[in-house]
Order: sequence, then C-alpha cells, then structure tokens
Amino acid sequence: MIESTNNFFSKKTPSIFIINSPLHVLCVMEAINEFSLEDYSIIFLTKKNEIRNSQTISMLNYFNLKYKRFDLCFAFNFLSFIRLFLGNSKKYSRVFVPCGLGAMVYIVCLNYLKKAGHLVYIDDGIATIAILKDEKRSFVNKRAYIMYKLVKYIFKTKKIEIDKYFYTLYSDISTLKIVYPNSFTNLSKCLGEKQIHSNDIYFIGTVVDRVCKLNSIPLDLFKEILGNLMDDAIKQNPDKKVFYIPHGRDRSSFIVDFCRLHNVEYHPLDEAIELYFVKNHIRPLSVYGYVSTALLNIKKIMPDVNVINWYLASKKSVLYENRHNVSVYYATHGIEYRFFDVDKLKS
Repeated sequence: MIESTNNFFSKKTPSIFIINSPLHVLCVMEAINEFSLEDYSIIFLTKKNEIRNSQTISMLNYFNLKYKRFDLCFAFNFLSFIRLFLGNSKKYSRVFVPCGLGAMVYIVCLNYLKKAGHLVYIDDGIATIAILKDEKRSFVNKRAYIMYKLVKYIFKTKKIEIDKYFYTLYSDISTLKIVYPNSFTNLSKCLGEKQIHSNDIYFIGTVVDRVCKLNSIPLDLFKEILGNLMDDAIKQNPDKKVFYIPHGRDRSSFIVDFCRLHNVEYHPLDEAIELYFVKNHIRPLSVYGYVSTALLNIKKIMPDVNVINWYLASKKSVLYENRHNVSVYYATHGIEYRFFDVDKLKS
C-alpha cells in the first residue's frame, strides 16, 4: 500500500543511502529518480575481504555517484570509528538502508539521521521476502536478536520508526509493513528501443560452497545437475551461445574448467547482470539461476524473457523452506521452477 501523504515517501526530501552491494546501487538509482532527489549522499560500507567491492565501485562510478567508503571492521578499529563520526557534517531527514544488514548499520544511521527522521528500507535480495512476511529467520542468533532489541529501543528514544517502511521490488506481498513499489522503471527505460535480441542463454552462478553446505548438497551432485541443465540448454538450442556469469562472491576453483567441459563460456562481470544487459541493450533468450535475486529483477525489466529458477536441496536442510517459498513466489511472476530433491537423487 502507498500512503500518498506519508512523508517517508515524499519527493525531494534530503536523503542518505547506506549500501554495500551491487544490488543496492541499482536500488539507489531507482530511488533517486522515483523521489526526484537532488540533495543526497551515499555511504558505502565495505568488508576488506569482500570480493564484490569492485563490482559495487564499478557501478557507482558508472552512474557518476559520489560516495564515502568505510570499512565494516571499524567497530574493531577505534580510529576508523571516530573518523566516521567526525566526518559527519550534516544530518538528513531520511535514510535509505538495506533491510538485511546488521546492528552496526543502524549506528551509522543514527549518526546521519535527524531526530524524528524517516528510515526507509531498500531491498537486500531475497531476504526482503522473509522480512516482509515476518517469517522467522533461522540464521538470526541470540546475540543478533539482543542487539536488534537494543537498537530498536535507542531509535525509539530518537522518535525514529524502524522495521516498517519499505521501498521494494516485492510490493505485491501481503504484509503489515508500509511499502512503496520499486519496479525498476528507470532501469527499464535505460534499456531503450535499441535492444539486441541476442537469443543467447545465460546461467547466473551462485556461491557454490555455501549453497552446498546450507542445502546439504554433495558437490558432485551439484555439478551433475548444473551440467545436465547446461547440456539440455545447448541440445535444445544448438545454434545459441551459452554463458555462465559467476556470482561475485564465488571462489569455486572448478567452475572455469567445468564450463569448458560443457561448452559454456565463462563470463565474469564487473557489474550486476541486470546492468550488463541494460548497458549493452541485450535481451537474452533464457536466463537460469539458483534462486537468484537477479531472476525476478530481469523478469521485471524484460517480462518476455524466459527465466528458469532451479533449486537443488534436501528438504531437511536449514534453508529449504525459505528458498522453496521464494521459488513459489517467483513462479507467480512467470518464472519457471525446477526443484531437484537431494534425498531422492542420492537414494
């Protein structure tokens, strides 16, 4: 729902963005255009070992967005922590912050947000879906929960509401939150009419080691299913090129040779795949992904593209229910769902 008189979503309100991923940059650009922002700043919170930092920076530079960068380890570095606060010369009426980040981000919010200011969440991938539905997240430990309660109390003393207002791609989800829809309208316009119907097929990679661990997947089985999907895509489209776009965080050593084995071109990007398609006016034939956030984004930007979401997991795994629910939600948007049951395939 949208409350037209709600100041949380008003136009031209001086705003600050706190981000730390390529997806957040896309959301920032949409918000700047949607809310006609002229007075805004961007804080880029990083981790020193985060290999996606280069992608985020590349995209910030592409959009000519100025930003201040701070390392998330400043909590353990007193001088950096002080520098963050001394560097603040202005308070803003509104802050946009990813909904899946931790308590330290809220501390940064307090440093830049006026008393009784407005806090609006932008998407942090599929985590947003569970948050909007108020689903219990199994990865939130007791310490994180205590920190959240403390942060919530501090914000209350500052007359700032948290966990309520969302500028989101998932605005059709039934929720008690107050949402304003992000439809990637600006990004879609950037695609323009000079679209190249490349008819190529793209596989969006995932963080293989983490996915296998959390979904109870033997690595050999993951390779087998992915390889079969690639082989089938080539068999059904023998005259088309097939590309594999690795996830920005994936460090798998096998994937380059694996792609070569299956006649798939390994094609790393220095930007989000959504921006890659838009910049190059590419309209692919099909896009495959392992419960990837990009699948829904691509479907919103290019509704006629064939998008396939594949999910290999044990139903006993910690993430099964959450990822299955996401996949069912994707299916309501025309994204094909292919589920592979680890327990049955192993037996």
